[in-house]
Amino acid sequence: MTTRGCPFDCIHCTKLIHGYAYRKRSIENIIQEIRYLKEKFNLKELFIIDDSFNLDVERAEKIMHEIIANKFNLLIKFTNGLRADRITSRLARYLKSAGTYFVALGIESGNQQIVNKIGKKLDLKKVITATRILKENKIIPGGFFILGHPFDNYKTMMETLHFAKSLDLDYPHFFKAIPFPGTKMHDMIAKYGHFIKSARTGDEDGYRVTAVNFEIWQLKQADVQKAFKLANKWFYLRPKKIFDLLMQFRSLHEIWWAITEFIVTILKNLR
Repeated sequence: MTTRGCPFDCIHCTKLIHGYAYRKRSIENIIQEIRYLKEKFNLKELFIIDDSFNLDVERAEKIMHEIIANKFNLLIKFTNGLRADRITSRLARYLKSAGTYFVALGIESGNQQIVNKIGKKLDLKKVITATRILKENKIIPGGFFILGHPFDNYKTMMETLHFAKSLDLDYPHFFKAIPFPGTKMHDMIAKYGHFIKSARTGDEDGYRVTAVNFEIWQLKQADVQKAFKLANKWFYLRPKKIFDLLMQFRSLHEIWWAITEFIVTILKNLR
């Protein structure tokens, strides 16, 4: 984690831990940590998990440049969503040269009005551009989508699925909206909607990705369940997609891992 804090105001995120202020570690400190991990533990793969790693594009480029210059010879994966509107061709080249093989994008919805209402402040046209840039640089693109925002309905959720399909992401991840206490989403539902099960009683169904725990305005539990099941069928049960993913793997271990993860995902999410 090279930074803390995020200046954006998405209703599904909480600021109780890292807050809004964007705080940066020095590049020297980051490189020193990577060097320590490399020398002490023979580090081979690095996950960078900032909330907003590329908010400062110039700084992100400098970090990648220093990783390249130090010849760390790493595999790098961005498991948290990068800002799609701050991915440039130059940054992508630095990412690839430093060893980056996977970048997830925080997208959330394929409906621009929903994106605006949830506080994401993201132009979906920039998502299309970012996906193209990543593919051109042979970086595997992933994307995060949330089905069941308070402003969603079945039509807008289907628009999200169609948008995700048009991007042809290698790893689109779909989640059901979870209204954690401390988020604006939670307060919004408490005021204008209703919780199906109380998340404050310790009932785990309040916090499971397989559960739909609220209804509000036009959003209905059954519609979210239906859209979620369709998402997995559309993206992970297509023969072409399965073949494309298998072609990316470099060992039998990776193939076995993917198969087991695939089975677990389907069993959990299609209930």
